[in-house]
Amino acid sequence: MGATISSPWFYDRVIAHEAELVRGIERAATAAEQRDNQARVAFQHDPTGANFIAHEEQRGCRGRILVALTRRREHGSSIRRAAPVLVGPATLESLLTVQPDTYDAFIDGRLPFNPLFFEFAEPYTISLPLQDHDVHLHGLHLTSFDEMTKRPWTTVPDAIRKRTYFITLYYEYGVRNPNRADNIGELGLGFNPSMRGRLVGESDAMCFYLNLEQSLLHYTLTAEIKTEIARGEERPLQHTASLHDVPNGGRLQQLANLSVNLVNYINAHNVTMTQHHRTVQLTRRTDRGKKRHTVASQPYYLVTIRDALTTEAAESGQTRELAWRIFVRGHYRRLRDDNGSIYLVTWVRPHLKGPTDAPWREQRYQVLADKLLREQELSESYTPTKHI
Repeated sequence: MGATISSPWFYDRVIAHEAELVRGIERAATAAEQRDNQARVAFQHDPTGANFIAHEEQRGCRGRILVALTRRREHGSSIRRAAPVLVGPATLESLLTVQPDTYDAFIDGRLPFNPLFFEFAEPYTISLPLQDHDVHLHGLHLTSFDEMTKRPWTTVPDAIRKRTYFITLYYEYGVRNPNRADNIGELGLGFNPSMRGRLVGESDAMCFYLNLEQSLLHYTLTAEIKTEIARGEERPLQHTASLHDVPNGGRLQQLANLSVNLVNYINAHNVTMTQHHRTVQLTRRTDRGKKRHTVASQPYYLVTIRDALTTEAAESGQTRELAWRIFVRGHYRRLRDDNGSIYLVTWVRPHLKGPTDAPWREQRYQVLADKLLREQELSESYTPTKHI
């Protein structure tokens, strides 16, 4: 029988979250099967046009729910295969801010393993489009498209259906969601890096297609299509708005950029992913329903920076006196040969600059410096802290 994991890692909570979603769809599939059987019996006894239509509708509904069940099971399996990669708070702040200037690693699929799950050592509070409350990002699951079954996005050009990656960001609601016992929500993105001006996806609030070239967001609010969702039907996009008119609309591109930056980050020349192990408690039920507790060791990964440049002076070869302290976000440094061609890309970790006894140039630098200090304390003994 399946095991329940007792662990403070958000990754393990996501596994439990996915298992509960599967159980919910299984219950819906059972109910759909019963309705289908009833409609079939009614049609056999009275083969009228109305009974025929009802039978066809119920059979179609059942089939769509079974397809949704298969996809959800595949998604959960993909997450279980992905050992978590720990990302520190200062690095996450940097990767959310920097604009990707290359998509080569993403296009080439240069992943150390597929799928990947990035666990954020600290949640990142963010506002999402068309949602009333902030959410706290905890992790990101990323898989190349050959790991997943296509999802039936609708009203979307055929080219987008050939996207390369499926990305799921998991978060906790800032205000408890009464419809989610575990208080976990998700934002799914379909992303083809060769067509990065377009993005498709869905969240708890909406299904959408984003055309960045035209700055247009095509969407449907989930509250408007509850019946279609319950039946597993296709979801037409009913609204179109300028991206600038949608509150927090730019967050969608920022989160897609985060996925690209994470892949670029782990592909930098001076970055190494080292495997460590964590202990989790597993609870299994025997055939007689009794609980049996066991302890297991499971892998996770820490990112280490080799020979990292940590000061602006090291990058430029110049020094200058500062009268204040500043925080320098993590960024890429591209080394060029005599012909100007890039031959090496390294990651410059977030760092501080300026005299240690000088005042902060801006108050926000103190907050970012605190994040950097907590990130530097990450080690093999890392244990997540419950923040929400």
